[in-house]
Order: sequence, then structure tokens, then C-alpha cells
Amino acid sequence: MKKTIFVSFMLSVLLLTGCASQPADTMEEILTETSYEYPAEWPENRFTDCIPQPDSYTVESVRDFSAAGRYELSLSGIDRAAAHTYIRKLEQAGYSNLGGDENEHSGGVMMQRGQVVLSVSYAGENLGMLITLLDEM
Repeated sequence: MKKTIFVSFMLSVLLLTGCASQPADTMEEILTETSYEYPAEWPENRFTDCIPQPDSYTVESVRDFSAAGRYELSLSGIDRAAAHTYIRKLEQAGYSNLGGDENEHSGGVMMQRGQVVLSVSYAGENLGMLITLLDEM
């Protein structure tokens, strides 16, 4: 549970990255008025259409920040090795690694392909992603 909270916190922090293009009151409204959803399967939308699905996972929650050009996915059932495999899958799909880091507990990487920026973080059996469509910000 602590790792899920950590991943969610990190995604929220990364969500704020690039918020300067949004007026402060608008971004605050988006963040405070957007609640978690708990779909039973992979969500189909213009954000998730930009990325391949991991090989094995459970969707824990999503948050739709589409008014700010962003979408958050929280997945479970993905250990460190599976997270590394998924990052390689993203690279094979044309995403460039913009940088990242990891330690013995968690890791993360920023990636980009065209107008799509991904923030991928992982800890324990959890993987979180923030998908940003730059042309919708």
C-alpha cells in the first residue's frame, strides 16, 4: 500500500511538471476536481492509444486530466524486471529516453515520442504512468 501511495504521489508531482502553461486557478481546479476511477480493464482513449499495453498487469486506477492534456494510469502486478521490459517495449515503439534514475526501492524515467511525453515510475509491484499530449496543453 505504501508503494502504491508513493507511486501516486510521484505521478502527482510529475503532473505538476509543465503546469506553467496552465493558469494557476485552472490547474488547481483540474487537480482538485479530478477523482480516481477504477476500471476493470485497460482504458481505451486518445492517451492510451499512444502507448503499448504491458504484457501482464492489473489496472488499479486512472485519473483523467484531459482538460490539461494529461492522463494517469496506476498498474499493479509489474515487478522491476517487468518494468524494465516495458520500458524497452516503449523504446521499440519509438519513445526516446529523456533520463531517469533508480535505486533499490524504485525507479522512474521520462520518455518522449513526438508530442507524447511519458513519465513512468515503478516501485515494488506497481507501475505508474503519466501520459502528456503536448499539443493539448
